Amino acid sequence: MMKKSIKIFCASNPAKLADALWTILSDGDFSNDVIFLPSRRAVRTIERMIVAQAGGAVILPKLVALGEASDELEDELESNAVSNLERAIVLSKMLSAANGHGVGANLPPAKDLIRMIDYLENENANANINWAELVDEKYAGHFQEKARFLDLAQNALPLVFIGRETIAQRRNKDIRSWIGSFGAQGKIIVCGSTGSVPATADLMEHIATLSNGYIILPGDIRHKAYGIGHNVCDPYYSELKFLERVGVAPKDVQLIDVGESTVGFFNGAFSNDMPYAICHMPCATRIEALREAEEAEVVAEIATSKSSTGKSVLIVSPDISAAQRLCEALDRRCARYDFSGGAKGGTTAAGRFILNLSDDNVGFYADYKKSGLFNSIVKMMEKFTDEESITVIEAIKALSDILIANGLELSAADLRACIADCLAGVSIRPPRDEGALISIVGTIESRMQTADVVILTGLNEGMFPALGYENPWLPRRTADQIGLPPPERKVSLMALDFINLSCGPETYWTRSRMSGGGETTESRFLSRVAVRNKNIADGGEWLAKVRAQDDVPYNPLDASPPRPPATNKDVYVTELELLIHNPYAFYARHVLRLKPKDDPDREPDARDFGILVHQVIERLAVSSERLAVDRVIEMLDSGAKDILGSDSVLFHFWHKRFVEIAPAVQALLDEGIRNKEKGIRFEIETPLACVIAGRRVKARADMVMGDTVLDIKTGAAPSRKQLEEGNMPQLPLEAHMLRNKEQGIRNKTADVVMKFLQLKNRDVRMIEYSGAEAAAMINAAVQKTAELFGRYSKDGEEYEYRATSDKKYKEYDDLARKP
Repeated sequence: MMKKSIKIFCASNPAKLADALWTILSDGDFSNDVIFLPSRRAVRTIERMIVAQAGGAVILPKLVALGEASDELEDELESNAVSNLERAIVLSKMLSAANGHGVGANLPPAKDLIRMIDYLENENANANINWAELVDEKYAGHFQEKARFLDLAQNALPLVFIGRETIAQRRNKDIRSWIGSFGAQGKIIVCGSTGSVPATADLMEHIATLSNGYIILPGDIRHKAYGIGHNVCDPYYSELKFLERVGVAPKDVQLIDVGESTVGFFNGAFSNDMPYAICHMPCATRIEALREAEEAEVVAEIATSKSSTGKSVLIVSPDISAAQRLCEALDRRCARYDFSGGAKGGTTAAGRFILNLSDDNVGFYADYKKSGLFNSIVKMMEKFTDEESITVIEAIKALSDILIANGLELSAADLRACIADCLAGVSIRPPRDEGALISIVGTIESRMQTADVVILTGLNEGMFPALGYENPWLPRRTADQIGLPPPERKVSLMALDFINLSCGPETYWTRSRMSGGGETTESRFLSRVAVRNKNIADGGEWLAKVRAQDDVPYNPLDASPPRPPATNKDVYVTELELLIHNPYAFYARHVLRLKPKDDPDREPDARDFGILVHQVIERLAVSSERLAVDRVIEMLDSGAKDILGSDSVLFHFWHKRFVEIAPAVQALLDEGIRNKEKGIRFEIETPLACVIAGRRVKARADMVMGDTVLDIKTGAAPSRKQLEEGNMPQLPLEAHMLRNKEQGIRNKTADVVMKFLQLKNRDVRMIEYSGAEAAAMINAAVQKTAELFGRYSKDGEEYEYRATSDKKYKEYDDLARKP
């Protein structure tokens, strides 16, 4: 029989738990009431609800956030409380002494150990555990090692902080401190909590015995049989344990009527021992996206569309990364929303500055050793004065104080790891946007929340529901021995969240078939509902709408050559070769000014060989020093080693070429010196220019000696036919420019001599054209250039693509419009 003094309720519609609370509060006097709620967000929700329902000024009851999960935000610490960051760093130092690894390497396992110890604290597990006896030689070696670490964390670490409480201890102590503190004041109410955490269950048990105590449980438990049974995945597992604790049968829980809902159907769908209510109408709309990014876009599209009609939208995301993707998708739609999460400290401008600073291991680390962490950082952060940066700097100050208080002097790598971990633990939350119709929350924050539209995201196994985190540290049997609940209990809590949220007026369930490159498995919650109800609406139209945004209508590629307006820009003679042999390449380089980037993985090739030879010849020519052939080879070898390395196999092939071309190079340099002694100019990289058909052509000759212009070719020189037809105009046009009166040479009527120093493999020789032969080649080049300028000086002239086997004309082939 139910004790008459105990008042335990549930709502006919779990999505309207706030309305159920109002029916108990509605006597009008709230000033002496105390209401315990699951989270801070629930407190803000109830504050707004009471003000709205009261219709004017009202003295609010005392609202307390229990925070019945370890994920809840940390309370502000009093001076004698020890932060989890300090515990993790000190434990990391202990682990490093045990396993020989650095503090930075031990930070992740230290944080997991602390999380496990806090879990033991929250669950009232045996505080005096002999880990060596509990996990003995019967277990695998890795479990025994973890047991030793747990012993270190539970028994040795607290000795460092004697007289100081942990955050978990403080939270549980604060919750239990309410027991016995209630007088004859107004109503004492617990709303929305399941009693899954022992400290919360202790408080709820005490309130249940008070004459003015009220418990409002989430969901509708009245259908369950008495006793907790053995199904730990049951949504009402924690509530059944609590009811058994206070001696109340589920059928005796009183119903508060706040309207109809589909909770009966969900209770049947999630139960193995009761008939389910037939749900004729779709209980939700289900959407399966291909990938996580697409899921975020679909959710953002639904939220934006619904909020534009004035509806409130609650998006529940169990994963912080998924929530960030949602924010980005909403930002692209210029939507106004409230996000309960926040940016991590390391992603802020101040955080990135500090991380970059710590990457300077030499200068920064020396400063840290001299002045301490905080002093070495703060003096460089004068420009970071915004509130966000101040929060980051305060976190670094806390880390610095921890290192000083515990006498820890870290290596450069360990210091960098501690800074990164410290900043990762800082969340910069924007001010709450009370006017936003769209809210993004986690599963814990979603409790007591209501909206016109509810979207449950990430409905895949391992995400919604997520499994417990404690399994990797202990064998299942050992966890049972010390009184830890099974990890599946988290599944039961998330199942109840799923039921409560799905009872809203308009619900959407979304999931992605792929995550992180692998296939996913749909949530067991979706499977349960699908077995019991085939009438689930398909949200394919939302998928189609999102996909249509990226489905650009097909527009056939225009393969016709480009027809730009005419241009009269100056042209280099090297670009004229492109215009002759592949006009499209000239268009890309000269008109569009596109320059191909070198492949970072490209190995040295013939181009690098040619550049090296030109550089060495230029250096030797400028020095005017008579050198032996061996000295020329030595300089070429030295340059090659800088490019290739002396151990390169390619170096030996280059050296063979150097031996072959060195005599020709030495002879060229000697000729230059002899001509200089005769008063003839010997110039390297000589700038030249002339005007052809009204357009200026520029060049830079490799070498000029009086009336001779010379071009150095490490490959084959142009053939006589190419020169006579004007198809290789570089050297002939340079000769024309040298002959031009603007250059002021000694004898403007003299013939110009054209020379190629061909340094081709196995064909090293000097090729010379002079007299009438050179004049004919010059005239052919000038005429060819004039014809080209005449043609391409017209607007809309085609720059057609021409296929060629010569590599130097094919650089723009990937851009070319090929028919």
